[in-house]
Amino acid sequence: MINSSVLVKSNALKTMGGYTQLNTVIGLEDYVTWTRLINTGNFYFMQECLLGYTLSKSSISLMVTRKQILASKKIIDSELNHIDRLNYVLMQTSKQTEIVWYKIFFKVISKMSSMFRYSGFFQQGFRSLTSSKQVKSFTRTNFKYSNKVRKILKIHNPFYDKYLLERNPKLCFEQKNGRQVVQLDSNYLPDYEIRTDNGPYEALFNSLFSLNEFKQVKSFIDVGCSSGNLLDLVSTNFPAMKCAGIETFAFLKNAAPLSIISKIFLEDLRFPLINKYSKFELTVCLEVAEHIDPNSLDDFIDNLKQLSGRYLVMSWSSSYPPPDAPPQHLAPLRKFQYKKILRKSGFTEDKKLTDRLKKIAKAEPNFHIWWLETITVWIKNDS
Repeated sequence: MINSSVLVKSNALKTMGGYTQLNTVIGLEDYVTWTRLINTGNFYFMQECLLGYTLSKSSISLMVTRKQILASKKIIDSELNHIDRLNYVLMQTSKQTEIVWYKIFFKVISKMSSMFRYSGFFQQGFRSLTSSKQVKSFTRTNFKYSNKVRKILKIHNPFYDKYLLERNPKLCFEQKNGRQVVQLDSNYLPDYEIRTDNGPYEALFNSLFSLNEFKQVKSFIDVGCSSGNLLDLVSTNFPAMKCAGIETFAFLKNAAPLSIISKIFLEDLRFPLINKYSKFELTVCLEVAEHIDPNSLDDFIDNLKQLSGRYLVMSWSSSYPPPDAPPQHLAPLRKFQYKKILRKSGFTEDKKLTDRLKKIAKAEPNFHIWWLETITVWIKNDS
């Protein structure tokens, strides 16, 4: 029961004297704390996966010593008034010490990262699928794929996802330009969307411009540029490069550094671009497409084609957020589906360049794992 996965009443912790703080069990205090709490009240276990947990070489979990494990086990044993209240095993002692076994286990997991790294999100997505009539009716009414995408994928609607129905706040819709779409102002809020952590964007910048092909481009555009984090880094480090960003929300443009606000243009990417833009040699569009209404994907892809002069670096997530998150991932696609759409839309995957980019990105500790999930370098066919 890791800390990230527990909700507990504060008065329950106060009653037992607060969170366990013992030097002998650094890294295992949570096990001791929750075991002590089990003896004071009821515990409820939710089978639904609501978080993902990633280990790195610097994780405290991998630095725990055998001495600390045995010390914590002794404390836990003393806290259990009746052993039948809790059926537990804490890294049972064997010929191979617990910590060595622990490290070997996660070494295997890291080598199979493409399969296990996102296991929490896979479980979450799997559990979100449902056959309830209410969810099917909601999806069919509000989330039909565009005609072009429907023909390419040979499916009519996105996955039947109960989270779309259970959003808090509820999804609202409006008629715009003759089309029913999600009402953005009521569903995408500044507190959720403004990006204050620049670390992932620095990792993205380092990864992209470690490649000579991208260093040599003369123009760059960030589609869905959030708070201008990446655009600011590119503009600062390559002052001679023509740079721009496209964003849907004025509050995100206003949150960007003053030096680049004039380079950010407001566009609703679900409809044809209002402004006329020259083509950019490098277009970056990460985690944007899944926010687009499924019936608007035609226009969104056409917009990318208009902006892209040569390279398109893109990812299209298939992961679902929990129901109390701001509404996102309206048009999630599996990796093979996203690639099929791009190939049918006039782009060719550059596999060698993609592999090189991923190799560099994986070495960046702050690079978002959900970017890595589907990030691909595409070449515009008519470039």
